[in-house]
Amino acid sequence: MNISISGLPSVNPLGLAEPRKARTERDSLPLDSADLGQQKQKTVLLQIDGLGYNALKKAMSQGLAPNIERYIKQNAAALQPFMCGIPAETIPVLMSLFHGVQVPANEWWSKEKMAVVDPTIIENEIAAQAEEKNGVPGLLTGGVAISAPITGGAAEARLAPGQLQAHAAEHGTWKTVAKEAWEDLKLITRGEESLATLLWRTGRDIVNTRRDLKESGQWNTWWDRHYPIMLALSKNIFPVVATEGVKKALEENKPIAYVDYADYDEAAHYYGSRSERAMEAVHHIDGFIGQILDKVQDGHQDYKVIVFSDHGQTDSSPFKKVFGQNLDEIIDSHIRQVRGDALVPEDEVVCSHAYSMNNIYFNYDKATQEGAEIEKRYPGMIEKLVSHPGIGLVVSRGPNTLLMRGPKGSVEVRDGKMEVVGKNPLEMYGDPAIISQQIQDYAAIPQTGDLLVFAVYDKVTDSTYDFGEKYTMKSLHGGLGGDQGLPFMLAPGTLGLDLKDTIKAIQLHEKVGHQHCRI
Repeated sequence: MNISISGLPSVNPLGLAEPRKARTERDSLPLDSADLGQQKQKTVLLQIDGLGYNALKKAMSQGLAPNIERYIKQNAAALQPFMCGIPAETIPVLMSLFHGVQVPANEWWSKEKMAVVDPTIIENEIAAQAEEKNGVPGLLTGGVAISAPITGGAAEARLAPGQLQAHAAEHGTWKTVAKEAWEDLKLITRGEESLATLLWRTGRDIVNTRRDLKESGQWNTWWDRHYPIMLALSKNIFPVVATEGVKKALEENKPIAYVDYADYDEAAHYYGSRSERAMEAVHHIDGFIGQILDKVQDGHQDYKVIVFSDHGQTDSSPFKKVFGQNLDEIIDSHIRQVRGDALVPEDEVVCSHAYSMNNIYFNYDKATQEGAEIEKRYPGMIEKLVSHPGIGLVVSRGPNTLLMRGPKGSVEVRDGKMEVVGKNPLEMYGDPAIISQQIQDYAAIPQTGDLLVFAVYDKVTDSTYDFGEKYTMKSLHGGLGGDQGLPFMLAPGTLGLDLKDTIKAIQLHEKVGHQHCRI
């Protein structure tokens, strides 16, 4: 699939479009050769997928993260919350951090191609165009990425889905699986536990998780029934491969090493973000982080370690289970009612969800459509969505405006100024000024939906609704409200990393990249 990101803007630290300075011949040198005015700081990036700032604080208060606490004390490290913006999803956050480019979601609908876009498959294309626009290569260039949702330009990657799919397309699935398994096995044998022990624990956890999901009523879809495998691998196999891969990278003096520990995120989705199982995952990951910290102290003190998360999680309920219809069905039934038709053509309207957020695409025109045109073609649809009890906010566009409508009021943004009518619907999700800016920034990303729909967030229960039906989850991330938008970063005090003004992930590209002498 050849998906162009030509519409994606170059970004400054605030994520705003601006022209870049022309690259010089020196800028084009490999990173190991380019003299950027100072010695490149060797870096280890340890990501705890989905762990929000408040959930980490809870784990620390329960004594479940002793190695992280040790790291804070020994390095005068600053534990900082930051806002990742919209969407609160892994791939967009990492694309911003590693490549300095914003994408709409983990996957999105292309009106031009009339197909779903998976950015992990086209990362190389996105990275090349981003480098041309931004003037810098991927943050992980020359380094290693392990158990990595995307490679970030790393020279070597293990357990990277997009890279594996590309390899399988060229060499075949079985050859790809065999090659990956062999390389992973070599890393596992370096670890502290035998392969037999790890396999036994993996099997045990699959059985136990199957039992748990059946008892809790989360055994409804194909993905539910296969998720115990992913949970068990994320707990037992993947973190060993990742940890030993980072240790090996340090031994080989790689300039940067990155790993994504996914156990917490996977467990929180099905057990709840602050459940016993999720907190157990934090403790488990903390043990692996301790191994890496020990390795750094034992002869690799020239590396700086940064521990961070990409987003948090907010407890949730399935939208369709609560309200009887999913968003697609609500829209479909409204169109049929207005037209008197028995059938709405396939792909006339596409809903592409990021859990508690939904991009709605109207495919009668390839261009992004304004609210007035949508209302003309589908009378009453926007009002139907705004008045739904599970929907807290519907965002549409107008001439140089954004209209954000809630059930009891609206916000119109024109030339950066907000005009509120009735009750401000943004108050549901947090500071209205920040939420407004995050929505404006997100709506400016090409290939976002014609309408943006956000589920209700209940501050009392600290919960929202999941538009998706692929999984039967208890906790999610993607939209607005609660801890899903508040991850953390932990860096040595000597780096002087300041995230207090960070309201979206694109700002991390320069702030973290600067520490590694990339920008």
